[in-house]
Amino acid sequence: MQFLDAPTVEESIARCRLLVSMATLIAVYLDPSQPLITHWRPLDTGAFVIDPLVLALLGAYFCFGLCILMLRREVLQQPWVSTTCIWCDVAFGAALGVFTEGATGASGVVLLFAVIEASSTSGLRRALLVTLVSALLRIAIIVVLSREQFGSYIMRPVYMSIIGYVIGYIGQQRLNLENGIRELAAAVERERVARDIHDDHAQVLAGIGMRLDTCAELLRRGRHMDAVQDLEKLEDSVNQEYDALRSYSRSLRGVDTAETPPESVAPTRFSVHVQFEASGTVVDQVLQILREGVRNVMRHASAATAIIGAETLNGQVRIHIDDDGVGFPTSAQPPWSIASRVNEFGGALSLGEDDRPGAHLAISLPAR
Repeated sequence: MQFLDAPTVEESIARCRLLVSMATLIAVYLDPSQPLITHWRPLDTGAFVIDPLVLALLGAYFCFGLCILMLRREVLQQPWVSTTCIWCDVAFGAALGVFTEGATGASGVVLLFAVIEASSTSGLRRALLVTLVSALLRIAIIVVLSREQFGSYIMRPVYMSIIGYVIGYIGQQRLNLENGIRELAAAVERERVARDIHDDHAQVLAGIGMRLDTCAELLRRGRHMDAVQDLEKLEDSVNQEYDALRSYSRSLRGVDTAETPPESVAPTRFSVHVQFEASGTVVDQVLQILREGVRNVMRHASAATAIIGAETLNGQVRIHIDDDGVGFPTSAQPPWSIASRVNEFGGALSLGEDDRPGAHLAISLPAR
């Protein structure tokens, strides 16, 4: 079962980042200890006191988390966004360590949050890299700011490295488990589809083959009228099976199978203009798209005429499917079968929204 409204990992991390920034701000405000930086740059510290410079840093981190949380889901799931957020968290954690590292300090929390983020989105290898960079930054901060107290603080990066490895390992196991679940679900779905095809559509095709043998036998015996009647019945059976198979394929795709039949069925006269150059794979896809376009016009458009064409232009195969029928409803989506083929080959599809009557599809595919 899939919950479409469930938050993604990236969205959950973005919410946690905002909470971490708020909690860090409160912790620094309540922390009465003196940071190491006071040795060379005095700060306003103490219980319920926060230095303006530290406040500006924490405010910037809060605004950063808020901006990331406001991104659209499809943008938030881009790999480059996750990578940018991870290293920004590391940078904020290091900067916070410069101004707050001491007997206490919140920089370790932010750095570990970056490790958790890397582990959740990319697994063990990225988590170890972030852990190594974070530990080295903490060591550098401690060495530079407090050489005389180096031994008192050096174990913090060691503890961070241990925790970072554990977090990365757990995150990698979670990713492996998710991949295993997806593979298992795909195997179950393949088995179900194979069973449905074998028990339903394959049996119908076997029956069609037997009826064809019967028609051939009738023709050999000279019973032409009986053969014609059987062929007419066979045509009806094929059409019904085509509708059932088409509905089944749409259900697998998750597309609404309820289709509104046209008010009147009229024969459509087609004008076809096809002349293009492309690889065999693209040619096959173009012909499949043209074929599906013809079927859609015949079954749904109630059009008197239709014009279908394909040509090569500027390294692209341009396909157009135009009719003078009922057209697409308002805010309609492109036919999913055609759209899936176009997306598979990195093409573009648009629905005509001008004042011309009927439906109009414009498609471009790379002629590779």
